[in-house]
Amino acid sequence: MKKLLILIISVLLTSCNEKDKTIPRDFEKVRQSLPVQEGKNVRYYYTEHTLLKAVLEAPYFREILDTNRQSIVYFDSSFKIIFFNEIGKKESELTANRGMYYNRKGYAQAKGKVIVLNEKNEKLETEQLFWYKNTDKLSTNAFVKITRQDEILFGDSLVSNTSFTNYKIYKLKGRIANPKDF
Repeated sequence: MKKLLILIISVLLTSCNEKDKTIPRDFEKVRQSLPVQEGKNVRYYYTEHTLLKAVLEAPYFREILDTNRQSIVYFDSSFKIIFFNEIGKKESELTANRGMYYNRKGYAQAKGKVIVLNEKNEKLETEQLFWYKNTDKLSTNAFVKITRQDEILFGDSLVSNTSFTNYKIYKLKGRIANPKDF
């Protein structure tokens, strides 16, 4: 009887220790999934030195802190960014199905039916695109399609300014001249 009581107490103590070890890991997962802020129908104005650089609009966003307590903003149900030049004129517009913004690292990632339109009505289509706010650059290593007035270009990657007026396609895969003739 005494041995049975010692065995039961040992099992209980061991069980308590195992549970104590898993609580912090589970708590950390829960903490990471809980937003520190969230919003619906948001409009965010990004300025530099009092100049409007971009306006972001989204039907929903949530911000969480990663394991290093760095802010990550998620746009799970589409978003749009409108980029402006130095005098406040609209230069280009980016839309995507979803995205993430890494505040401290200074870049955003757009995914799913990413489209960029510039002032000349040229259109970039891809599945993934990065925006680097410190350098005002857009880039992707994914397949790209650029539709211009007189041609369509296809390639495997791209680097551009945010106004999408100065861009370079890497690994050009094809070109269709005068697409209106088809």
